Amino acid sequence: MPVSLEALSRSLEVLSENPIIIVPSLVPAILDLLLKLAIMGTRFHAFMHPLLMMQYYGLMMIGGFVTALVGFIAVAMEADMANDVFQGAKADLEKSLDRVLKTMGTLIGLAIISAIFAMTIILVPVALFLITIAIVDEVGVGEAISRSFSFVTGNLGEVLLFVIAIVIIDIILSLIPFIGGLLTWLANCVFIMASVLIYRRLSGKGP
Repeated sequence: MPVSLEALSRSLEVLSENPIIIVPSLVPAILDLLLKLAIMGTRFHAFMHPLLMMQYYGLMMIGGFVTALVGFIAVAMEADMANDVFQGAKADLEKSLDRVLKTMGTLIGLAIISAIFAMTIILVPVALFLITIAIVDEVGVGEAISRSFSFVTGNLGEVLLFVIAIVIIDIILSLIPFIGGLLTWLANCVFIMASVLIYRRLSGKGP
């Protein structure tokens, strides 16, 4: 079995043994669900009054930003916990949150670069591993970008297979009414864990 697909399977298995890893994703998942409920509740009345319309769009913008920020922190925490577990250590929410907050400047910089890379489509594979490499190797923005390019170009087949698997799973989950967004957040936890495992294995760091 290809490393990328095995990593997805193994990550799901490890997650079932260490459910605490998914806890950070529950926060943005619930926020996303509540935001959708709030938007659904105000959408009809919003177009009947200019002030309500402003509140409607304001809710979407602010709610979307908060959810994205919390989701970003969750992804980084999950990458850190997954990296610990794959090294034989114990997943620790408090320790991972502390580490993420201490490196927030670097991680936010990488998140912005990831978003820019993702818009080019062709650089999506590189964007996918930026946060992972920063967490696993404990490096800064420039070094994470350099290592991500080197890793992707050196393991292009496996990385592309991983990207394709993520896209297919995301499409399937997006078709599920109402709870599709919730399931996508939870699936993202498996994806970030798999990216950590893929990087560790293909870069010779184990396990």
